Amino acid sequence: MTLLQLQNLLATLWEVWFVVLFLGLMVMIFRPGKRQYYQEQGLIPLRDEVAAPPRSRSI
Repeated sequence: MTLLQLQNLLATLWEVWFVVLFLGLMVMIFRPGKRQYYQEQGLIPLRDEVAAPPRSRSI
């Protein structure tokens, strides 16, 4: 097996691995049971939380 043939084989395997990884992530993200979880996580930046009172400094 020459270096060029090895390069072609590895390039093909990389593409297959990327597609499998991408499809796995899509299945994990879009499964029906996680909808509520992702909606709650998406609202984190919009929550109004009361800031903690400033701490007094003692030297």
